[in-house]
Amino acid sequence: MDLDNTPAQGNGHSSTVPGGPGSGPQPAAWQDPSAALHEYVRILVNRRWSILLCFLGVFLSAAVYVYSQPRIYRATAKVQVVQTVQPILLSEQRSGAPQVSLSTQVKYIRSSLTARTACEMAGKKAVPPLTPEEIRHALSVTIEEPDILAISVEHTDPERAALIANVVQDAYIHQNTALARAETTSAKQFLETQMEVVKQDMQRIEAQIRRFKARHNIPDSASQVATTTAPTSGSGVSLVEMQMAVLAAEAELDGLRRLLKSVPPTHRVRRPVEDPVLEGLRQALVEAEVELARAQSRYADTHPRVLAIKDELERLRGLVQERAAQAKVAEVEEPNPLYAALVERVREGEIQVEVQRARAEALAKAEAKKAPSTPGKDPKAFMELVALERAKEIAERTYGQILEQLQQVRLNEAQQQGTARRVDIAQVPEQPVHPTPRRTLAIAALLGLVAGLSLALLQELADTGVRDPDQLLMRTGISSLGFIPATRDTARTAKIAARSPRSPVTESFRTIRSNLKFAHLDSPLHTMMVTSAGVGEGKSFTATNLAIVLAQAGVNTLLVDADLRRPTLHRIFGIPRTPGLTTVLTGETPLREAIQATDVANLYIIPSGPVPPNPAELLESKRMRQLIEEMKEIAEIVIFDTPPALVVTDAVVLSPRMDAMILVIEQGRVTSRAIAEIRRMVEQARGKIAGAVFNKVKSGASGYYYYHYYRYYYYGDHNEGDAQQRRPAMPLTALDHGRNQSQSKGPDEEA
Repeated sequence: MDLDNTPAQGNGHSSTVPGGPGSGPQPAAWQDPSAALHEYVRILVNRRWSILLCFLGVFLSAAVYVYSQPRIYRATAKVQVVQTVQPILLSEQRSGAPQVSLSTQVKYIRSSLTARTACEMAGKKAVPPLTPEEIRHALSVTIEEPDILAISVEHTDPERAALIANVVQDAYIHQNTALARAETTSAKQFLETQMEVVKQDMQRIEAQIRRFKARHNIPDSASQVATTTAPTSGSGVSLVEMQMAVLAAEAELDGLRRLLKSVPPTHRVRRPVEDPVLEGLRQALVEAEVELARAQSRYADTHPRVLAIKDELERLRGLVQERAAQAKVAEVEEPNPLYAALVERVREGEIQVEVQRARAEALAKAEAKKAPSTPGKDPKAFMELVALERAKEIAERTYGQILEQLQQVRLNEAQQQGTARRVDIAQVPEQPVHPTPRRTLAIAALLGLVAGLSLALLQELADTGVRDPDQLLMRTGISSLGFIPATRDTARTAKIAARSPRSPVTESFRTIRSNLKFAHLDSPLHTMMVTSAGVGEGKSFTATNLAIVLAQAGVNTLLVDADLRRPTLHRIFGIPRTPGLTTVLTGETPLREAIQATDVANLYIIPSGPVPPNPAELLESKRMRQLIEEMKEIAEIVIFDTPPALVVTDAVVLSPRMDAMILVIEQGRVTSRAIAEIRRMVEQARGKIAGAVFNKVKSGASGYYYYHYYRYYYYGDHNEGDAQQRRPAMPLTALDHGRNQSQSKGPDEEA
């Protein structure tokens, strides 16, 4: 019966395995729940070496990388950047926008200026000395909300990493403080410069006084009494005192002029840039607040007028805050107040000098008419000494004023700390941050497993070889009749069914025999041919042992070697090749003389005979058709061993004259496209394929997991191992006595 119309039926344990021999196609509405899992298990088992090699490759590569990389340690110091707020005046709430950008501070920390400052601050603490390039290469800064900057350093030396992080933190705080003190520092430097100039003037005047006294032999107390010994006028003011006052005024004027030259007329200060829009918004905000106060005095707080004014106030406050955040600060040049004060002092000094000169001249004219009152005294010497003392006094007073201003500036500078605050210092790390062997190897193991599974799936998709009955049925539409386990020595096991009747291989052939019986209950088989897609797939081995198990079941079986190109059956059974099929077809030998007995009861064989030059023509001849009919009269079942179907056309030519064709497939070797091509050619020739037999199936191969249980059953019970040989066999031609009777018997009873 045609395979497409009647699926193969099974019995016993062979029919309980999904996709197993004789199970046939399942109904479309039922699917085995374990089919998908079974398919994945099959892929994993078949591709286990690819998965393992890929896994080991990825894992070992990661291990070599991890343990060959230097250990990197990370030290982190943290700094808080205080956000300054610009208040909004004349408003109900004081609020504003941050004036410090954290992104800008990150750039400051990573700058080369900070790196150089850090190198200078590290000094001899770092061995070897730090370099700006080393610091910038190892430094990274991240922002931690809301106002924390994390200064991280990665280095192979943990102590050096902590040192770099700490000195960079110190350098940044130092620069931040210096920037905040920039204006005060410039004023301090100016005052320190002026104080040094005045100090030098004081030292110069004191030196002049000492030299003057030494030259005139004047004791230190002489200057105190100089004015008492000077000549006087009738008005009570001595001419010497008047002249000394003139000299003192001139000396003071000269000192003021020198100081004026050293003071710049202008200086640069940082002032906010005037923003008319901001001023207008603030004015509008004040007017709105006044309007709100008026409205609240007249209406309740829930009055629409009050609510509208409040909304307007909120809008104006938002605009003011936004505009204030965008306000710019610029350096402007303004008049120096110290310079202006010195200019005024110089003017007053010039006036004082002129007044003193006029008085001195008037007094001199008056004294000229009189005789000297104190001869022996030198008024010029005393006048010069008094002038020097007066200049010294002025210098000391100026020095004291500058010193007082300098102290005030230093106090202001100490009060300005900048916006950077130290939060945490870096500690010496104990564990490296990378590489991390455990994490890296765990990820590598996962990636290796995923890569291995992906490779296995790709190999499975690229592999078009048929490996199990499910693939065969799905890809080609041909059912499986059974499987034959792989054997190590095919030469010694060519007739394994006769030599080892209890082996799993023999039992596989019995299963194939049973599946053939149940697949053709309505149309018993009398002739069948065994073929394959290519050479070396085991078609002759299958034909031989299938014929043996049929003969062991009591069926008169005739095995015909129809492979007229590479005949092998005569070597398997150890009989002469001639006479054989070719001599019978050519009329040289009668059919019965070509039939030779074997060492297996009920099994006879017709060897191939001499290899002809035209095998296909002989198999397609009318004589071959007549010969098949004669063989059917002699034996109950005739099995033909034919050449591979894809190699030559002999099997396809012979297929229409057979009741069924058995296709032998080596597991994983033959592609589904090749099997589909064989089916197409056979159906085109009006032949029938009964099913396929998987050969050389490895133990544990997917689709055949019950092979282990099979083997255990037939090898584990030695007392019942030969029971099958002692049970009565049912001839294949008696299969039409009733399906119910045959189905009520076990597999051993079928044999």
